[in-house]
Amino acid sequence: MKGILNQHDTRPGGAWLPQGQDANSGGIWAPVRLHLSRGATMDNLILRPDWSQGLDHPQLKVEIVTRALQAKNATLKVRATPDNFNGQRYEQSQQVTLSPQRDGSQRLTLTLPMPDARLWWAVGYGQPHLYRITATLSDEQGIMDRLSSRTGLRKIEEQPENRGWLLNGKRIYLRGTNYIGSPWLGTMNDEKYHRDLTLVERMNGNAIRVHGHVAGRALYRQADEMGMMIWQDVPLQWGYNDSEAFADNAARQTRQMVEQFGNSPSIVVWGGQNEPPFNSPWMEKRFPDWHKNLNRHLMQKVADTLAEDKSRIVHPFSSVEEHYWQGWYFGVATDVLQPAKTGIITEFGAQALPRLSTLKTIIPRKDWWPASTAPGDPHWVSWKYHNFQPIQTFQFAKISRGDTMEAFIANTQRYQADLVAMAAESYRRQRFQPVTALFQFMFVETWPSINWGVVDYLRQPKAGYYAMQRAYQPLLPSIEPVTLKWQPGQPGQIRLWTVNDRWQAVPGATLNWTVSQGTQTLEKGSRQVDIAADSGVKQVDLTVTPRTAEPLKVKSWINDAQGQTKAKNHLILRPAAAP
Repeated sequence: MKGILNQHDTRPGGAWLPQGQDANSGGIWAPVRLHLSRGATMDNLILRPDWSQGLDHPQLKVEIVTRALQAKNATLKVRATPDNFNGQRYEQSQQVTLSPQRDGSQRLTLTLPMPDARLWWAVGYGQPHLYRITATLSDEQGIMDRLSSRTGLRKIEEQPENRGWLLNGKRIYLRGTNYIGSPWLGTMNDEKYHRDLTLVERMNGNAIRVHGHVAGRALYRQADEMGMMIWQDVPLQWGYNDSEAFADNAARQTRQMVEQFGNSPSIVVWGGQNEPPFNSPWMEKRFPDWHKNLNRHLMQKVADTLAEDKSRIVHPFSSVEEHYWQGWYFGVATDVLQPAKTGIITEFGAQALPRLSTLKTIIPRKDWWPASTAPGDPHWVSWKYHNFQPIQTFQFAKISRGDTMEAFIANTQRYQADLVAMAAESYRRQRFQPVTALFQFMFVETWPSINWGVVDYLRQPKAGYYAMQRAYQPLLPSIEPVTLKWQPGQPGQIRLWTVNDRWQAVPGATLNWTVSQGTQTLEKGSRQVDIAADSGVKQVDLTVTPRTAEPLKVKSWINDAQGQTKAKNHLILRPAAAP
């Protein structure tokens, strides 16, 4: 199971070209080490928080997967030591009986009380406290084997009826993005993952969806340390062999994924198959063997396996209904202002070209400027190999190419920036009515390509990155364009909101605004507001009449009771000239 490393829109050659299997993701890509032990070996250390005594009295359930050469008595000792802070240590020992098993492995369990332990918190909500857990197996001759791992104590819950997710008993809103670091995992390391997660954090994101693959361990180490929440998909993308044998194999690999990576507190969600065939009617036009129940059993078997882990939210599969591609694959950009139909939105976005210096490293000079925007022009073949979608760009989104490459880049980046910001703000205004979690698609381009990333493959941000940075501010003065078609001399409507994802209120705040056109100010004002913690409130209705066809610039900002600016936002509205 390789998921998006096998077939995906972002791979070299894309998903549907004959070259879609170019640049294979490889086999063994991480170091292989030899582990030595005496008489018995510990293959895995599985750590899960136990909240049976309440949040104030955390416990750690420790499970050791071991193999013994012969039956004998031994001592199992488990120690928890603060890893990234100074604090109390915890230790527990118990006698165990080791015995060889037919299947080769034996599972030993121990519950470690950790009273007054510090909890793991996500970025923006607190400190990501981590503990180093060391398990030692000993007999009368001394140590037989020792194994250690790192974990954090956190409780994640999904409330019914879209009332939100709780982290350690407090409601959170996920401002996320889809993430693939590289198609070649051997090229990624701690430093590169830290760089990418830092960019996500600076974009005001607090979560990533590891889209359709399992990343290198370094990603999870960095996320644990930084407090970046992870929605971890199983590596199942689109359709697969529908046999019982494959379903059993997929469940086995899923269980291994959960046991190998489940100690990471940053992983708060296990996500199942992405767009399985039974939920993807678009496949009927592409595949003659498609049917309405294809892979339904596979999806359920994998989801049931994920649900064996009770310490996380389990999302059985990522459905097409959660993928809000208005303005790119269907509809128009302003459709993102419509009421959301799902509480979780796992994809939304649009493509944009990278800056000129990056683009020069991607497209050969001979294909630099195709003669027309018709997708059939042979010079677009090279662009499509590098994931660019001319049909969606020119026919669906109706982006103008302009007369120069600089204009082409600017037009695509402006479209992407406008769409992702408008969508993110719209879904944040719908917080818990019904939207609880939001994942833009996608964060970074994974190879020299032109796709949905708001950061290019050289890690240079596009305009869309800064648009997301504004729209994802934890405290946001949101601007809602009620009127969608503006014309000179015709009044239009704008609403101003305050959205606060923080647990701290902002009493005695001031919401300020201006609406200008060129050098003229059409509207300005301010209003005293008390912004509650964990809230989203419509504050002001404005009526504005454009005087010309020049762009309207709407600015809104929040000052606290001391007059300091805590957040600011802006929106450009472009009136159409009167017919």
